Amino acid sequence: MINFKNIALTKIMQKLYSLIIILGIFVFCLMSIFLYYNFYSIASKIKKILILQEEVANEVVDIDKFNEIIEKLDKKTTLRELKDINNPFE
Repeated sequence: MINFKNIALTKIMQKLYSLIIILGIFVFCLMSIFLYYNFYSIASKIKKILILQEEVANEVVDIDKFNEIIEKLDKKTTLRELKDINNPFE
């Protein structure tokens, strides 16, 4: 005679193993996404900040002198009106 209880139990165990494997893969994927967004991306941004920090000038800039220089450059580069320019052909 065939024992139907053992057949049903083996089918349930096969489905349970498949379900556990699929669930494990799903949890692994979710964990990988979580770690990427919360740790790896932040760590890479920190590395970029540290690299850029080395390139930035370490000296304090005097804002008043900087603004004075910019104003002088603006005065030099502004267009003069035509009436102020001497005509060389006269």
